[in-house]
Amino acid sequence: MVEDGFTAKFVSMVLQEIEDHDLLDLNYRDESAAPDIGVFRSSEGPFAQLIAARPNEEPYYVLKLRELIRGVDTQILSDQKK
Repeated sequence: MVEDGFTAKFVSMVLQEIEDHDLLDLNYRDESAAPDIGVFRSSEGPFAQLIAARPNEEPYYVLKLRELIRGVDTQILSDQKK
């Protein structure tokens, strides 16, 4: 998110929205079932929330947790083979 232009303070706020169990849930194929986090606009400024919690609103940025987790898992496996 920092590479996409968000401040460290905002990224910290987004990360606080993620529950541990969201990162640990697996689907039937033992892959991450983590939900996507959306960044939405409001009159008070941007905020982050699970996309499923706001089905009628379109986020202007999506943090795809499953893809991030998959990338970390791939890197760990690669490092273990070295």
